[in-house]
Amino acid sequence: MKIQYLIMFQFILALFGCKKTPAVSTTSTMHGPFTIETITRTGKTWNANYGRANYTNVSYAVKYKGEPLQLSSKLETNTGLPGIWRVFTLKDAPVPTLILGSQSLYLVTIENDQPVIRPLFEQGSDFAAIQWLDSEEGQPGIYREVFSSDEHDTEVELSGGRYMAISHAVVLDTKAFEIFPFNTDNESIDDYYPDQRRAIAFSPDSTQVVYGAARQNAEDYSLGLMCYEFRTGKKYLVTYDQVKLNVYDGFKLYPDWLQDYFEWAKNEQGELRLQLKKLEKPPFRKGIIHFERYPGYEYKLYPVKETLMDPLYQFMVKELRIDTAQVQQVHEQYNNKITIPYDGRTFIIEYGKYGNDLVLYEDGQNTPYDVNKVLIQQIGKGFNALLSQGLYQEEFTDEAQSN
Repeated sequence: MKIQYLIMFQFILALFGCKKTPAVSTTSTMHGPFTIETITRTGKTWNANYGRANYTNVSYAVKYKGEPLQLSSKLETNTGLPGIWRVFTLKDAPVPTLILGSQSLYLVTIENDQPVIRPLFEQGSDFAAIQWLDSEEGQPGIYREVFSSDEHDTEVELSGGRYMAISHAVVLDTKAFEIFPFNTDNESIDDYYPDQRRAIAFSPDSTQVVYGAARQNAEDYSLGLMCYEFRTGKKYLVTYDQVKLNVYDGFKLYPDWLQDYFEWAKNEQGELRLQLKKLEKPPFRKGIIHFERYPGYEYKLYPVKETLMDPLYQFMVKELRIDTAQVQQVHEQYNNKITIPYDGRTFIIEYGKYGNDLVLYEDGQNTPYDVNKVLIQQIGKGFNALLSQGLYQEEFTDEAQSN
């Protein structure tokens, strides 16, 4: 569906003559024997909110020892934006290695002094995506969709893990270059379908990846976890009670939540399986660290009372030694916002951004994601450590609301 909107937008621009011939510049970088050419097009286009506005589009061309790589015609099929949208390098691969593509992604390695191009996942219905499965202390990292590059998304070196999910359909072993398709057709189990694109858990033996799943019919709406043994092609389902497990959005599940309520254990056949923990009392409730392309990393507590805002602010002041004289607070009809200047950047603590939620995020789009991540995780993990001790539990509510 998102691809259709992109095509329609391109058509409207062309119809009304709002998109003029762009200025084009090309720069080159080397990764081993590969030459990566970055082609930047700048110009003006029509923006529904701002009228005529500047735009920047980036595409790529790749050569091996001076010769262009020959890629499949399935690179993209219906976007109106031909060519390579992104080129990533694998920092810790045993030989110079690239992951590149647009709607479809390809692995480019070297064998016998020749480039070898292997499809990772070819499709034409949506944007492609990459996600490390073991980069965060053995658990999944951020889910990163592949768009045509712009000035806000320039990170190209991939590091920190070994196993990578490609478009929630394939697992790539970035050391052995093994490719394991596991969910190419989005098949169900007992009418439960995987409904979350971002992986939320990775098994300790590096053989299983876990996604949220749901079943919806006239009688009920039920949630579960779809577990894929990607090396064997097997899969199984673990259902749960969303009320007992404090789930307010089955599309947004996170590794910390899963580790609180689930565990890995061997069954009678000696197979490692994900299962619900037998808890004498429920775990203390905590916040989540969430990532989206815009606005980047956020620390979110939900659903909570507005009175939790000051403890989070005071923790941040103490942790970062913030000059409170520069802090501003604005209380509006539907939300309450604290603006915090720090180290040349601006951070916001906001209550009511999406409902009865409390969110810490960075204002603006100029900070690289890897820099944005450090402070948001520092505050989020630090405040979660206090919540894990039982502090401020009375500030959480049992009902989610939205503006």
